[in-house]
Amino acid sequence: MVICTTPFEVTVKNIARVLGIPDYPFVKVQHPIGSCTLPELKVRAEAAYGQAVAILEFFFDYGSPWSYVAFTQVEKVAASAGATVRYRPMLLGGVFKATGNR
Repeated sequence: MVICTTPFEVTVKNIARVLGIPDYPFVKVQHPIGSCTLPELKVRAEAAYGQAVAILEFFFDYGSPWSYVAFTQVEKVAASAGATVRYRPMLLGGVFKATGNR
C-alpha cells in the first residue's frame, strides 16, 4: 500500500504507469504531515485508514490449489466489505525459500 501526501499524487500515478499498473490504488493524505501536531496527525491517519480498508490485496500463486479456492471467494468477500480487489500474483515457493520454510 502506498500512502502519499496530496502534492505527490501525480508522482505516484506516473510511477504506477511506468511500472505497468496505471490503476494502482493508493492512499492520499493532506500535505504537510511533518509539522502536524499529534491530534492533527491522528485525524489524517484515520482518513488514510478509511481509504486503505477499501482495498483488499489478494496475493496468489497460479500453481496453488488453495489460491484457486480463495479466488472463488475473494470478490464476494470484498463486496461484503465494500472493498475493491487488487490482485497480486506471487511465487509461493520463492517466499518459502526466502523465509527458510519448506
